Amino acid sequence: MISVISSLLLFILPTKFARLILSRFRYKIEKGARVGFSWISVRSLYMRGGSRIGHFNFINCERVFLNAGALIQHMNFIRGPFSVLMEQKAQIGNRNVIARAPKGVTWGGSRLHIGFNSKITAGHKLDCCRPIKIGSNSILAGCGSQLWTHGYAHESEGSGRFRIDGPIAIGNNVYIGSACVINAGIVIGSALTVGSHCCVSKNLESPGLYVNGPMRYIDRSPELILEALLPVVDDSLCERVYVKNSKINK
Repeated sequence: MISVISSLLLFILPTKFARLILSRFRYKIEKGARVGFSWISVRSLYMRGGSRIGHFNFINCERVFLNAGALIQHMNFIRGPFSVLMEQKAQIGNRNVIARAPKGVTWGGSRLHIGFNSKITAGHKLDCCRPIKIGSNSILAGCGSQLWTHGYAHESEGSGRFRIDGPIAIGNNVYIGSACVINAGIVIGSALTVGSHCCVSKNLESPGLYVNGPMRYIDRSPELILEALLPVVDDSLCERVYVKNSKINK
């Protein structure tokens, strides 16, 4: 009930009036921060001076922290049990979908961390089943890219299926072109460019330009896949889940 009231107040009242009332609801909006006509239902909201949230956003997650000059523009859909942390001058553009499934499907904590002066432009899809971290001065450019922190594999026989989770980490000074797909557990280093329409299924470490090559066959059975993964022990989960790249899952 309290979250509904605070959301209504923030939606209806001008920011300068809402700031005084919402401080009682763990919503701290500093002088100079602005919120447009957006529905925001979170456990805690902290907006530093000069940060802004535009119009017609739907934000229903655990925590949102916008550092000075950070910006969430218009018509974004942000929903699920995760947090959003935006460093100075970080931006989320327009019409992006950033979501996480509820507990029981997902496990542990998760967050989207966008570094200094980095930007997610428009029309992208980010799955925060596990954490996603974007470094400084990086951009998810164009539109239509997808970042997936979970996937599935099937056993060789029978109907067995298991999920593979893994966080995504993108370094500093990275440019990712339109319509790229970045898979679970991937680490992208710093000072590199990923060309449009790339499917990133392995870590990219050396600076430079990466573009798609011809499709190739990889002989790798589900049994070999399982040997490289760790099982997630959580009785509340509704399916078998394994995790990879756990060393960056912090």
